[in-house]
Amino acid sequence: MPDSGEHRSPSDALAAAAASGDAAAWSDLVRALSPRLIGFLRSRGLRPAEAEDVAQDAWVRVLDRFDAYDRDRPFRPWLFQIAVNLSADRGRSDARRIARERHVAQEKDGAAEATDAAPHAGIERQETARAVAGCLEKLSEVERSCLGLRYREGLKNHEVADRLDVPKGTVDGAFSRGLKKMSACLLHADGDLSPGSHA
Repeated sequence: MPDSGEHRSPSDALAAAAASGDAAAWSDLVRALSPRLIGFLRSRGLRPAEAEDVAQDAWVRVLDRFDAYDRDRPFRPWLFQIAVNLSADRGRSDARRIARERHVAQEKDGAAEATDAAPHAGIERQETARAVAGCLEKLSEVERSCLGLRYREGLKNHEVADRLDVPKGTVDGAFSRGLKKMSACLLHADGDLSPGSHA
């Protein structure tokens, strides 16, 4: 396999930082790639609301599987593959079409990656930090605790459950809800969760 070190993109750097627990990098990554991800899903025939829903689920899945992410490989094809798989699970396409479009997404990645923006200016980083903090404030206490223990202390869900003295199923549910709310909040970039997200 060719060395990808010479072709590292801004999104690859953000993904590596986010995988290490950098919340600001995660926010930048979601904002940089979500429009392309949603556009890709819409090109597969999903309606706008469906594409956004699948995109949010994909970001949740990314966070849940960051331990399996190979940082020596480009991040964007991995993200798109996750979204394709989720779309397939929803029955949007047959297996043959899914495989073909996943291949197309990977081939187009090299040419499109050059246009990806990775905002690192001081003011933008401050705005990102405020957005992350604002989104965290909108989570329930248990959701904030689960996310904090997972990404600040690197604990697995069963370890979080032990720390909080709650069933693992409670942690799994709170973790999944919290990630989805954070992704939705950061995706809209206005610091607001979707109506009904506290249900």
